[in-house]
Amino acid sequence: MHKPLRLILGGDPMAGRGVDQMIAAHGPQRPLAALQPYLAGVDLVGVNLECAITARNTRYAGPPKAFYFRARPAAVEVLRHAGSGREPA
Repeated sequence: MHKPLRLILGGDPMAGRGVDQMIAAHGPQRPLAALQPYLAGVDLVGVNLECAITARNTRYAGPPKAFYFRARPAAVEVLRHAGSGREPA
């Protein structure tokens, strides 16, 4: 008999804006710390990011957009700490 896969999905996390300052002040474990009890027992965590993760400061060169969301590369550590992208056991 196969072991069931425990999966949790999250939608549209904002990893930019004030999250950069929170990571710098408290480390990558802080932004999603309240979710750790829910994330600890799962086999796979996946998210659909609301922003691009990039070190570039250049804005999109296409038609104007209402919003430009961007997170710095340190945001990847927040997602890793939460288990996003982790391989099932």
